[in-house]
Amino acid sequence: MPRPLCLLMLCLLPFAVENQAQNTQTSRTHRSTAVDPRVEMSLRDGWRFKLGPESLTELQVEPDTTWTTVSVPHTWNRVGYYKDAPESHINTAQNVVTTQGVGWYRLVFTPPANVAGLESFLQFDAASRIATVWLNGTILGTHRGGFSRFRLNSTAALKPGQENTLTVKVDNTKPALGSSTADVLPLTGDFFVYGGLYRPVSLVFTRKMHLDLMDYGSSGVYAKTTSIGSSGAQVQVRARVRNDGGQSGTVVLRTLLVDPQGHVGGQQEQSADEMRRHHSYSPLCNERQSSSSSGMSMLSTHMRPLLPPRNVSQGATDEPLKPRNPDDEIATNQPKPRDWNNQKRLPTG
Repeated sequence: MPRPLCLLMLCLLPFAVENQAQNTQTSRTHRSTAVDPRVEMSLRDGWRFKLGPESLTELQVEPDTTWTTVSVPHTWNRVGYYKDAPESHINTAQNVVTTQGVGWYRLVFTPPANVAGLESFLQFDAASRIATVWLNGTILGTHRGGFSRFRLNSTAALKPGQENTLTVKVDNTKPALGSSTADVLPLTGDFFVYGGLYRPVSLVFTRKMHLDLMDYGSSGVYAKTTSIGSSGAQVQVRARVRNDGGQSGTVVLRTLLVDPQGHVGGQQEQSADEMRRHHSYSPLCNERQSSSSSGMSMLSTHMRPLLPPRNVSQGATDEPLKPRNPDDEIATNQPKPRDWNNQKRLPTG
């Protein structure tokens, strides 16, 4: 018997979080920005690219004529030459590009002026293999690993309503002892690892009270089925909520379980009265979905505070709910994975 699919929806309702100055500023923003809890700006077109030198200093003396215009997603590689019936394939022996090394991307863009007062995050759905990001000359961080999304907090460096320059250095050097990618997985394999910004890039704006976007590029929401039977199922939901505002406030977290037809099979609502500034919280919700039309029952819930972040200015988050990082990737402005007894990779062969 096919299993019904359900959609988990979370709605974050902040109250009395921002101070009066911020409220006045936000009220002047465009309606979609002021009302929507999250606004995403695609950074797809208008990029300039070049295969370049190792350092930013060397790059700055390169003439503009050496750059080409590209759109993201983009890779500088063209791989996959099939000898059988070559006339039926796009790639040929002449146009295959297997260059591995450093590539540079630069984008000049202007965010709307009405996002002033909001938090902003640069979101990279993937960059291979290592990406270092600057915004308006300020380094935001470095991410090591080419297969998962990562975000960098750009609030302090962003200039709303003005031209901003985004520079990204991407390195897909072949891993070898002593190379820049010596510890970046995969170290070897029977496939080619493309270089570049090969998945979308965007700029995400949120209110000061938001689901934690610095949780290793995830949604900040975790759900698992704790029990299931013919009469219904129980789902446990944990969400990381963060207050980046200047003062404490109240937040209400509303969780809904929605089936493919749009019917709400279960919902829960809970609040935290003292959501302190620069703190993250993890509300734990239990939902029960019944097979009857009105058989949804509320279960007991609790709000468990997390430890305050160690260094807010660098975007570090707290330890207790740190998820496993599947790609073993590290961004410099995110919490470091556990150092398993300071193990070092041994040479193979």
